[in-house]
Amino acid sequence: GQIVLGRAQVLGETLVDTEIGIEDFSVKERDAFGNFTIVPRPYSDGTKFRFSFPTGDARRIRKILARVRATPAVYYAGDETSQFGTTVYGYFQNFWIPLTTSVSFGSLEVEGLT
Repeated sequence: GQIVLGRAQVLGETLVDTEIGIEDFSVKERDAFGNFTIVPRPYSDGTKFRFSFPTGDARRIRKILARVRATPAVYYAGDETSQFGTTVYGYFQNFWIPLTTSVSFGSLEVEGLT
């Protein structure tokens, strides 16, 4: 386990289409006769956060994420979704903000280290 210390940064309001999942690193191979060999390996948790925020915050959010781009961090969607596995310790892989006039919607993909 890890003990992570730091200051919480609010990026925006989590949306209902936030996704959770896993990436499996097991090896599955089929031979010429159709038989499978499976080598179980670890997996990592992942989350694709969707969130809304005032468009004026876009630059601030990009700066926050640029600072932690190569550093493991805790990504947390809130108490109401934590029970579903939305708290992830890891790195973010992708971050996009399609800018709109007043409220924008960001997407942040995080790969867990667990």
